[in-house]
Amino acid sequence: MAGALSLLHIPSLILTNADYDKAIPLKTYFLNNSSPGANMTYYLSCIASLLKHYKALTNSINKTLIINTCGWVEGLGANLLIEATKLIKPNIVVTMMKHS
Repeated sequence: MAGALSLLHIPSLILTNADYDKAIPLKTYFLNNSSPGANMTYYLSCIASLLKHYKALTNSINKTLIINTCGWVEGLGANLLIEATKLIKPNIVVTMMKHS
């Protein structure tokens, strides 16, 4: 959903949009704007809070955390991705690009 950051439990593979009803929301923050750049401090604090909630879940060490970002990779978006990466400290970062 545009303007929201969520932590979801996905119990099974999602292959189509119809499969998204399998996702169970655990915690959601609304940004009150479709752009995370409108309030970067709040956006990053939401990420930190979602990460804290994830880590507090039982057996979260044995769970895989997949983070799907907004795809905004220039300017403010690049800065947000860098700051989010510093907060999350992922083991692996996968970048996907469309070649033209």
